[in-house]
Parts: sequence; C-alpha cells; structure tokens
Amino acid sequence: MTSVSTSQSGDQTVKIVTVSPTVKAVAGSIGGVVEACMLQPIDVMKTRLQLDQSGQYKGMIHCGRTIAAEEGVKSLWKGLTPFVGQLTLKYALRMGSNAFFLELMRDKDGKLSQGARLGAGLGAGVSEALLIVTPFEVVKTRLQQQRGNDRALLKYKGPVHTALMVAREEGVMKLWSGATATTIRQGSNQMSLFWGKSVCDGIFFDKHEGDGKVLSPAQSAASGFVAACIGPILNNPFDVVKTRMQAASKGGPQYNGFFHCLSSIAKTEGMAALWKGLVPRLARTPPGQAIVWSVSDQITGYFENQRRAQVASHRTLRTLNVVSGPLPYPPHTDTATMAFFDVKSAEGRFEGVTRAYTAQDVQRLRGSVKVENTLAQRGADKLWELLKSEPYVHALGALSGNQAVQMAKAGLKAIYLSGWQVAAESNTAGATYPDQSLYPVNSVPVLVKRINNALQRMDQIEYAEGKVTRDYFLPIVADAEAGFGGPLNAYELTKHLIDAGAAGVHFEDQLSSEKKCGHLGGKVLVPTQSAVRNLIAARLAADVAGVPTVLIARTDAHSANLLTSDIDDADKPFCTGKRTPEGFYYVNCGVKLAIARGLAYAPYADLIWCETSTPDMDEAREFAEGIHAKFPGKMLAYNCSPSFNWEKNLTKEQIATFQQELGKMGYKFQFVTLAGYHALNYSMFELADGYRDRGMAAYSELQQKEFAREKDGYTCIRHQREAGTSYFDAVAELVSGGLSSTTALKGSTETAQF
Repeated sequence: MTSVSTSQSGDQTVKIVTVSPTVKAVAGSIGGVVEACMLQPIDVMKTRLQLDQSGQYKGMIHCGRTIAAEEGVKSLWKGLTPFVGQLTLKYALRMGSNAFFLELMRDKDGKLSQGARLGAGLGAGVSEALLIVTPFEVVKTRLQQQRGNDRALLKYKGPVHTALMVAREEGVMKLWSGATATTIRQGSNQMSLFWGKSVCDGIFFDKHEGDGKVLSPAQSAASGFVAACIGPILNNPFDVVKTRMQAASKGGPQYNGFFHCLSSIAKTEGMAALWKGLVPRLARTPPGQAIVWSVSDQITGYFENQRRAQVASHRTLRTLNVVSGPLPYPPHTDTATMAFFDVKSAEGRFEGVTRAYTAQDVQRLRGSVKVENTLAQRGADKLWELLKSEPYVHALGALSGNQAVQMAKAGLKAIYLSGWQVAAESNTAGATYPDQSLYPVNSVPVLVKRINNALQRMDQIEYAEGKVTRDYFLPIVADAEAGFGGPLNAYELTKHLIDAGAAGVHFEDQLSSEKKCGHLGGKVLVPTQSAVRNLIAARLAADVAGVPTVLIARTDAHSANLLTSDIDDADKPFCTGKRTPEGFYYVNCGVKLAIARGLAYAPYADLIWCETSTPDMDEAREFAEGIHAKFPGKMLAYNCSPSFNWEKNLTKEQIATFQQELGKMGYKFQFVTLAGYHALNYSMFELADGYRDRGMAAYSELQQKEFAREKDGYTCIRHQREAGTSYFDAVAELVSGGLSSTTALKGSTETAQF
C-alpha cells in the first residue's frame, strides 16, 4: 500500500507521497538491530537497578562497573540475542503497524489529525506489546537477572532454553507476565513517540510526512531523542511493575496482578521506587530512538523519493501521451484513436517498469508535431491485453505479408517476425544470409511494413465487400537482433519499427558485430550494463513516439561462452579468467548466468526471454523460478525453435502439452521463429517433387486441398480477389462514376470457374 494524495495549502498544492508499511517495517527493523548492538549494556544496567531491592548498586555507573568487575565485560551484553530478535521484530511491527494505522486514519484529502497520529501510535504500541515485547522481555529479564559467569551454575542457558523452562515450570502464559503493564507502557510510549517525532520534525526542521524532504541523520536523531523522552518520564512506574512481574519466578516474590504489584512496591519501598531505573531508561531509550530514527528515516526517505519520482514521471508521461497507469486513453489522442484504445490494456501498463529518464526528457525529444502511430499503438495495446488475459499467446514466424494473412485467417492472435528469416529470405539486399546481422538494418522495418500492408489490404477487401470476418490487424513482434550497434542504433531501430507498425520488439545481449543465431556457436555477450542501455534506448524511443511498445529482453547467456569485457561487476562471478586470441573473456555460461542477466533486464523490459539449446522443461522451470523469486509475475517468452529436434527430445505426449506447461510457468509469449521458412520450403519441395513425376496431377491435388479448406476460412484459392482485384475494381467504378468498362474481375476465369 502506497499513499499518494494531494492537499491544499494556501495557493500551493502539496503532493503527499508515502511509502508502504512494508518499507517502514524493514527500515525500522534495520534501525533496531543497530540500536540493540550499541545500547545493550545500558539495558542490562537498567534491569539490574530495577531488580535491586537491597541497595547493592549506588547508581548506573556503579552498577555497570560492578557487573564488569564481578562477571566480566561480556556480561553487559547478556540477553543480546533475544534483545536483537525482539528489536528486529518489534521495530518492524512498530513502524509497519503505525504506517498501516496512519493510512487507515487519513481523511479523503490524505490529511492526518493529531488525534489520528496519537491513535496510530497507540495501536502500534499495543500491537507490539502483545505480539512481541512481553514474551521477549520475560526471557530477556530472566537472563539479565542471573549473576555469575559459570554457565553450568546458571539456571537459564540461553533465550530458547529460558523460554522453554518458563513454559514448562510455570506455564506458557507466564511468558506474558506483566502484559498489562507492558501494554500500557508500550501503548503510551508509542503514542507519545510517533506524535512527538512528527511534531518535532515539523517545529524544528519544517519536515512533514510525505513531503519529499529527507532529514539528515543528525536531524532525525535529534527529533527522535526529544520525542522518546516523553514516554519514559510519564510511564516509568508501569515499566518497574512490568520488570518485577516478569522477573518473578518460583521461590521469589510473587504478585497477584498489575495493581497488587504496583501497590506492594509503593508500600514496601516507597513511591520513589516506582521511578527506579528512570535515569538508565532515559540514557537508554532516547539514544536508542535517536539511532533508530537516524537509520530508518534515511531508508524511508530514499524510497519515498523514489516513489515520488516514479509518480511524477508517470503523471507527466500520461500528459505527454505515453500510456502509463490507469488512464483509459492518452489525453491528446483524437476520437478515432480513442475508439480503438483498449481501456483494460492501459490499466497498470507500466507498473514495475524502470525509466532512466524523466518525462521532461521525453517531451524535449518529441518535437513540435505529434506523429500518430496508429498500427503500432493498437497493436501494442492488443498484444498487452492478450498477454495479460490469455494463458499464453503463441505465434508463428512470418516471412511475407501473405503468410501473415493466412495466420490471421487461421485464427492466430499474434505474428512473430524473425531476423533469421529476414536474413535468409526477406531482406532489402535481396541476398541470402545466415543469421549474423549481415543484412541492411532497414530490412526488418520494411518487412513489418509489408506485413501490415498485406493485413490492411485484406481488411479493405472484406470491408469493401461488406463482410469483415475478423480483425486482421494482428500485433507483430519484431526481431531487433542485437541492435546493429550501440544504444543510439537501438533507439533508431526501435523508432523505425514503430513507424512500420510493430507492436513489440526484442533485443538480445550479444555483441552486434559478432551476432549469431542463438543455436550457433561463437556467440559473444556484451556486458550486462551495455545490454541494459540498449533496453533503455528502446524504451525511450517508444516513449518519444508515444506508443506503449511491448519490450522483450532476450539473453543468450545459456550457451554464449564469450564476453567482450569483464568491466561489469555483475558479470565477474561468471568469468573464468581465460581469454581468446581476439581478447574476449571466457564465461561459465548456463542457466545461472541467464537468470542473473534476466534479473538485471527485468526492471527495463516487459518480458524476459532466455534462448535455450533444447526444449528442456526443467531448465525452463529453473529459469522461470529464478526470475520470479525476485520479480513475481514477470512475464516470460520462449522460442519453440525449429532448431530443436522435437521428437528426439520429447515424446509425442510431451510435445502436445509443451506450450500449456510453459504457460503455467509464466511463459506468456511462445513462438516458432522459422515457421514461415520451413513451411515455404517444405510445401514447395513437396509440390515440385510430385510435379516432377506426375505433372499437373500433382498441382491439381494441391488445388483440391485448397478447395477443401474453404470451409475452414481459407480463401486464397481465389487468388485474383485475394490480391485485391475486387478492391481496385471498386476504386475504378468510383473514379468513372460507375461507367468503367475495364474492371478486372468481370469476365475473369476466376468469376467463371471459382
């Protein structure tokens, strides 16, 4: 739970941003550990003084010297283990529960009354007293009251032994001895502490919760010290009663409850005895709180400002027409674009995404004219909604526009565009290349554009005929390879892919100049930080374009055993110390390195993809669990590659359920990269092989198969219409006022025979 609210102060609007109770709890526990280690001796002296009915000790300093002389200096840290445990849990509960109660008590404008602050502090104190403080202090008190160094002669041997002994000999409820006094003490302490800290912060340093100002450790310590003096002065009698009741064991003084103990002390020892231990308590509690607040304020201040920056960035990004958070549509889009915008996909779209720049930076790079990217915008929204709502989205790799149209007609929901297929078949150089980034950099954007043009044409044909059968504008996920250079190249390539209408893009962490297919040898990784910069560049390009492009980070670390540089600390644990003749570093590749890199990329990408060497379900599970341990729910991608010999690795039954099982692990986007290449080549080889021997009989068989699939939505048997002849006949009729004598389909063999 994070509070973000607005309050008015005169003419100024103040944005209140607070961190979650969990962050407050962690910050408090860390401060508690530091406090316990530093101030335990004072707590030991306080306990001994409060238990001293014979007047053995002449004061706090005399008490400390006596303990050190008779029992050793280490005895001043008696009970440290339960004390550290108590403070860690106590401060976590105290800070967390106070934050929780504060959030409950805020009014609709996010403001807190002084009564609400007192009530939240009281709730925190009561919670910690009943759940943690009372049983821990019973154990601690029993340990601290023991005198001597010989462990064999001591009744209690340690915190666990003490708790078990008390429970066994006196009953479990004895661990809650003094619960009433402890609850009163803790409740009043925390009520005055949190209220006093807030007041002191405001009076001394003009600091108010959620305003973005972070006090220095010295300032936090000063406020915490003053605030912590209030409680002990007011409630020391309850602390004395609490200590006496918790120390009472068989054979010693017994009390019949809180009020009996209080009155007994006053009668037998005088009223002043109820303030025994106040000096060491004041020497212990305020300094302790000073330490805790000096630590916890720094931690919560850091996260508060991180959250503030995130909220501010998301708010401004929405103003700049970058979809972020719960806005149903970008405020600058026109009505037509709004109609296409999917409200559900925009909800929480960039939750968990880290940006290394501000919204103002995006605005500065945009220019004065907003260019609409309708296909990319719609595709990105649609793809995101599919990923969030479907068990998984599976796609095939298309290498032509017509292949993409057939995928849409067959009912697939997304299209994958492989750089491998571009290299081998569909690049602008008109050459056949291996998958080594040898083709011109504009080749993938050109194919994205070609595919979108084909999808648009089929939509136009059906729309003109008045019978649109489906949404042809499937989201396209395009291969950006390793970026064809550095971050600037990644930025420009992403921009061109968005211009062409890509819904998603993926970047891999290989060295661009040595890039290889993930299933080839000789792959060279770039340092983790270099790969992250490419992801940042890609996200920036999408933000500048105003499109929520789905960004996929791919790592080849599973099988790439070379690294350009060991400069990145994240990579050093995997370096072997050996180098190649080219100067590359050998690394221990595998799933662990892939997980480490995936974790580094996760804050900057929407999905994480680990390129694997075999369809290994156990490896897929290990990678997914490694990512989800730190980023629960992070979506993953998986290449169901034609480079795998599927039936050599899996049974038919395993193959049949492979994608469903992956989907359960969080692999939300799954694709067959080279499906178009293999379908094209096999179908043509099969036809040519038959045609060689049987001539037209072989082709006629293909044609009959096409006719047979018409019932399933296949329409390419009517190739003239499929290519748009009817559409351009309609154009010709409009241009000629309906008097054209040169329309094409009328009188065609297709009209006559099909």
